[in-house]
Amino acid sequence: MTVKASLKHHPQPVSLPIPHQLELAIRRIQVNKELTWEGACLEAAKILENFDRKVKAEAERLYKAKFFEQMNKARKSIYESGYKKGYDEGYKDGYNDAMQIEHFSIPCPICGEPMIFKSDEDIWETEIKPKLIEAFSRWRHKECLEIEREGI
Repeated sequence: MTVKASLKHHPQPVSLPIPHQLELAIRRIQVNKELTWEGACLEAAKILENFDRKVKAEAERLYKAKFFEQMNKARKSIYESGYKKGYDEGYKDGYNDAMQIEHFSIPCPICGEPMIFKSDEDIWETEIKPKLIEAFSRWRHKECLEIEREGI
C-alpha cells in the first residue's frame, strides 16, 4: 500500500510505501478503536514511541546491570589481591620482627612458672643481657671447646 502524506517542510504531498505488516497493524488499531486512518496512524506512532522508550529503558537497565557487575568483579578482585598482599606483608614483617626479639626464660624461684625476658623490654640492654652474658661466659659450643683445648 502507498500512502500520501503531507510534510511540514515539503510543499506537496509525498507518497510513501507502507510495509504490508505495518498496514495490517494500523488497520487493526483503526477497527478496534474506531478511528480514522490518520487517527490510527497517530495511535500506532504513540505505540511505537512507547515501545521505543521501553526498549531504550531496558537496554539501559541491562547496560547498567552489566556495568555494575563488571565493576563489582573488579572491586572484589582488587580487594582480594590487596587484602592478600597486605596480609602476606604484615605476616612477613611481624614474623621478622618477632625473630629479631631475643628472649630468655627461667623458672621463678618461688612458684616455678617460667619468667620470660625479651629484648624489646626497656631493661634488656642495661640489666638482663649483661647478667646473661656474665652467667654464661664460661659456656662453649662442643666444637669450640675442643678447638680451645687443642690450642692450649
